[in-house]
Amino acid sequence: MPVNLEKKIIETCIFPEAANTRITPDANIIVPDSKPDAAKVVSATVRPLIAEKRVQKDYITLSGNLDYEILYLTEEKDTAPRLMGISTRMPFSHQIEVTGGGDDICAGVKANVVSVSAEAVNSRKLNIKSVVDFETNLVDSSRFEAVVSSTESSIPCRSISVPCSSVAAFCENEFELGGVLATTGGSIIEDILCTDIKIDNREVRCLNGKLAAKGVARVSVLYMDSDGVPRTVEGDIPFTEVLSIDGVDDSMIYEVDYSFVDTEFTAASDDDGDTTAIDIKITVSACGYVYSRVNEEVATDLYSPEFELDVTDSVADVCHITYNGSEQCSIRESITLAPYPDATSIYNTTVNPCITDIKMSPSGAEVVGVADVCITCISDSEAMPVYTCRREVPFNCNLSTGASDPDGRINVLCEAENIVCSLSAPSSAELRFNLYFETKVTETKEISYVADVKIPEGGETDKGDMPSIVIYFASKGERLWDIAKKYRTTAERLAAANGIEFGEVLDRDMQIMIPKK
Repeated sequence: MPVNLEKKIIETCIFPEAANTRITPDANIIVPDSKPDAAKVVSATVRPLIAEKRVQKDYITLSGNLDYEILYLTEEKDTAPRLMGISTRMPFSHQIEVTGGGDDICAGVKANVVSVSAEAVNSRKLNIKSVVDFETNLVDSSRFEAVVSSTESSIPCRSISVPCSSVAAFCENEFELGGVLATTGGSIIEDILCTDIKIDNREVRCLNGKLAAKGVARVSVLYMDSDGVPRTVEGDIPFTEVLSIDGVDDSMIYEVDYSFVDTEFTAASDDDGDTTAIDIKITVSACGYVYSRVNEEVATDLYSPEFELDVTDSVADVCHITYNGSEQCSIRESITLAPYPDATSIYNTTVNPCITDIKMSPSGAEVVGVADVCITCISDSEAMPVYTCRREVPFNCNLSTGASDPDGRINVLCEAENIVCSLSAPSSAELRFNLYFETKVTETKEISYVADVKIPEGGETDKGDMPSIVIYFASKGERLWDIAKKYRTTAERLAAANGIEFGEVLDRDMQIMIPKK
């Protein structure tokens, strides 16, 4: 026989694990016929562009392009070495393995270049090796139906309040950024040698029920002017993108991850036909996550004083986000450029932080890692007019985790922002940057709950042989609910008969009078 029950679908988030997240491209690049022979590679960069992402239960398949930019010194008879640049694009595809996920995985993926090395195999072939890590932010949903309460007053119900976090919304938006950079002093561009883009000053806000992502795309360009002199130009492209998510409020947790889909840098002509500007087009992918945090009531026990009940119990893992926040850590380091030539200026500096260890404690999290720093310098040396000085800068930062359990699962994303590198002397540089951390701590607990209740045929309780009054000696920690269920009465009747509070924890050997109904 059915029982009138109130049931609810409980939704909670789970965080799948990713594996096989690194690729090691090894590319041979042929010097174009229009370029002179290569004697030596002085600098090389790789920019991964994720153009397509297919998410399945056990795999994430990525496809896109690797943009290579190589600077080399020429080998020409009766001519001093000149600086030349080669830019080329090669496709890539990669499959990331996913464990612990289902059919509704929300996946943000961005690419980080760990290392790059290049050499001239011969005068017409250059080899470039790189290591690229794909940083994943994966979340999925798990659902189960639980009894919340009984709508029949004759069936007492005991419930618990469970802190629960779930995915309220997810979206992936692509948007275009564009701008024009004027060259230094109106100099004419002979060739664009290499470029760099990074996103700084990230900010996410709830704006009229939507998610607004703000930031700045910082652009650096190294070009050769018409006099054969390498020059640099920098610029900022601010943006505010409203993502296609509705119903966001300040009580929710929200975050946005960025990755580059496509980039294009072309020399632009002025009214006189001189190429004195650089036209920039950037396609960015923004993945927005919104999490809700609520306390869900679920029934853990039911009984009836009148009937035997067939109670179906079940268990489920419930995830709760105990902390979500962002903070910055300032790093300052003096860099010696030796054994490279004295520098006249710095074209660009990239910082790729890598976290090697995270230690949780009641006071927070200690994050240890190494930042891979590449400083591209311009010098007066004919043998090395441009070079890249690479250094490793260790860091140790203490992050807040709120009141989270030290045994919780912590996920920390780290980016370098506001990178400033200036020459303190021709042979040394002063480097300053901020490490931007996004920290999420989750706790997953297994709960027992009532999934269904029925009254079996012939389940009426026989109380005919029960004494008029029973004196019960309680065990330590016992509650009136436990005694009432055992003797087919209600906790309210026992509380009234014994003059004690309904939810009171009983002492050992406390006498409880149980009157017959």
